[in-house]
Amino acid sequence: MADETVKINLAWRFERIYLRNVDVTLHDTPNLFNMKWQPNADMNIQGDFRPAGDHRYEVSLKLTMTCKNLDKLALEMTLEQAALVRVQSEKSQSDIQRILAVEATNALFPYVREAVDNLAVRMSIPPLMLGHFNFEKVFEEGLRQMNLKNTQSAMSAHVSTDEVLN
Repeated sequence: MADETVKINLAWRFERIYLRNVDVTLHDTPNLFNMKWQPNADMNIQGDFRPAGDHRYEVSLKLTMTCKNLDKLALEMTLEQAALVRVQSEKSQSDIQRILAVEATNALFPYVREAVDNLAVRMSIPPLMLGHFNFEKVFEEGLRQMNLKNTQSAMSAHVSTDEVLN
């Protein structure tokens, strides 16, 4: 048993994980440190991927956050976490899209959470722990809306064609 080798054939893997861009502004210092910390944050996260060579893709998550403390602007942060991802060559285009938009972004999100938390602590404010984000649900909703839009476009084109033929 000890001489057996187990070969794992992964559909994809990270080759590198890196922070591509970070822009942080802490407002109203040093007065901010004298205030009770009751943050209210607005957050936007966008995922993207693009080809980066032979069976490689760059996947990125861009987080934009505005944080108010007691209705006063306290923090603005834009952070882009990225990864170089290698995907098996025999995967179909739809499989590759799902891997990049769901699996790779789900695996990359904890790095975004850690970077946000680490930056907050380095700015001498309490940690900003981001909750879980379900990229699969967003991906499925995007597909559903795209299919609905395509169906409506086809119906619209069909109605136009019938009107022309009559």
